[in-house]
Amino acid sequence: MHEEARGRFHFLHSAGTQAWSRDSRTWTVRAADGAVDHLAFRERAEVIGLVPGSRPALVTVSRSGHLVRSVRSDGVRTLTRFSGGTGEPTVHPTRPLIAAEVRPGRIVVGDVTTGRVQFLIGGVE
Repeated sequence: MHEEARGRFHFLHSAGTQAWSRDSRTWTVRAADGAVDHLAFRERAEVIGLVPGSRPALVTVSRSGHLVRSVRSDGVRTLTRFSGGTGEPTVHPTRPLIAAEVRPGRIVVGDVTTGRVQFLIGGVE
């Protein structure tokens, strides 16, 4: 754990990348290679995951649970295919993958970076 992150209430780590915050809206992200980014968002959302890589991303879900977003230093992307589901999506701990139950019995798995769906699990009815 980086010294700056010690004692922070909000802390995430993934494949050598670490992110921390005092207020859950302004985050410091240190990639495995030592590069540091400062990420912030205004909407009331909960950070549910950290995606490592050359451009680390925080994955957020709105308080209502309807909007899922990827927050990176170069912008915010709404992950529409993973939004509005029956529960909170899950972010893989070391890969840029997200899974969401978009309706009962139907799970969508995809890439957080591109937003592309990779797998559909469950019935189509």
